[in-house]
Amino acid sequence: MRLTDPKWPAVREFSRRILTEEGIQLISPPNFEEDHVNLLRMMSDKLPARLDFPELMFHDVDVMVVRQTYNNKWEEIMRVGLEEPPADVLWIPLEASKAWATVWLTLKELLEAGYPGCLGCGGPASEEPWDEAKNRLRYTS
Repeated sequence: MRLTDPKWPAVREFSRRILTEEGIQLISPPNFEEDHVNLLRMMSDKLPARLDFPELMFHDVDVMVVRQTYNNKWEEIMRVGLEEPPADVLWIPLEASKAWATVWLTLKELLEAGYPGCLGCGGPASEEPWDEAKNRLRYTS
């Protein structure tokens, strides 16, 4: 995926959140299991102070979902898939099997750069609040 692709900002934000959010579940197709386990190992190595890591779950759909617990209830916060989620869910409109290579590379690059413990290494606008409505306009423009 090129930096000029309208989906690129969502890929960066998705990756940043995987590395910073706590109390999350990463639900994806079973063929991602090896990469996801490697991601947890890399996070453990690069983020030694972190005690809470994503819980891995798998399903037989070409969709990746990230849920977070709020008041003992799981809520979807991010999705990679063709079906559009509610407006408050970060969305990458691609099949998970097509998007994963870019997300995986982005996660590795961020960890190697020292994210989230470094200033500015999260990429452009990484310190600003995410605007999902503005982001979705990129997909239709």
